[in-house]
Amino acid sequence: MKNFTLGILIALTISACSPHAYLNVLQPAAITIPPHIKRIGIINRSLASKDDKWLNILEGVLSGESIGADREGAEQALIAVKQELERSGRFIVSIPAVNIDGNTANFDTPMDFNTVHAICERHQLDGLVSMENFDSNSRLTMGVVEDLVKQRDGSNLKVISSLATVNLQVTTKWRMYDDSTKNIVDYFVANNNKQFSAKGPNPQAAQAALPYKRNAINQSGFANGSIYGQRISPYWTTINRKFYKAGNDNLKKAALFAKKNNWNAAIEIWKKEMLVNKDKNIAGKACYNMAVACEREGNLELALEYAKRSASEFGLGNGHKYIREINARISNRNKLDYQMSGGNN
Repeated sequence: MKNFTLGILIALTISACSPHAYLNVLQPAAITIPPHIKRIGIINRSLASKDDKWLNILEGVLSGESIGADREGAEQALIAVKQELERSGRFIVSIPAVNIDGNTANFDTPMDFNTVHAICERHQLDGLVSMENFDSNSRLTMGVVEDLVKQRDGSNLKVISSLATVNLQVTTKWRMYDDSTKNIVDYFVANNNKQFSAKGPNPQAAQAALPYKRNAINQSGFANGSIYGQRISPYWTTINRKFYKAGNDNLKKAALFAKKNNWNAAIEIWKKEMLVNKDKNIAGKACYNMAVACEREGNLELALEYAKRSASEFGLGNGHKYIREINARISNRNKLDYQMSGGNN
């Protein structure tokens, strides 16, 4: 089984201070999905039941929200979950055309497993991710704000404007069903809170300048879907590793080699500085840089050795923090490999 810690994409920036290597690494999910679940369907159970539809439409009218905005936001949440699950390569994912009337106030009642099995059998699935509830609530407040506007003569003119502020909260509730074992693998509630403000010469103009509410609900729904997708599937994230170029001309030269993606040349310089430079600070920086180079190549054990040496042998303070970071990655590695292999390693 391929070790997935080697699946690292590298970007590099060199600044006036310390240069940074940005590594895109695959992280394990918080929830380990049973290995027999490979084909997952994502369904929307948050659609209002027939008895609730008129109530929801009335609520939309009274609150000023666009009719159907929650439905669109829910669709964005499903798309986001699908993207996150597919990105890792662990699952085969689909959004089957399934309409289930769910009671939005009854999240505490799971779907019947006869229904789960019927959906899985029809669409050749091993499990279901179900969005059990999608709800958006917004609150508008009005106020005034004073600004000082500089005039041509150098004086300041006090301008009073209306200020409109909307607080938007989108809540999604999720369950994952295992068709084979008839177990609920996971349930989770995701919340997304956003605040938008706009000014205008009067209250009406300030409200008109606010972002389109439907777009905001869609963005929040997508964000909630991404959160849940990363909870149940390994996901890619970017980590930032600083290394040193200040200290002497050789460290500066090595940093330039790294910037040009000539890491082998940079490593040769760092090795030499670490071994022969009598300045412990410079030797420690070179040793630390060797740890970064090893992590870049996916060799976490050797990176840990160099990080430990930079701290213990050369007294580099940042080495202790780096030791903790590499240890965290090593502790995650077996979990990640297990998740990605479907338990077959």
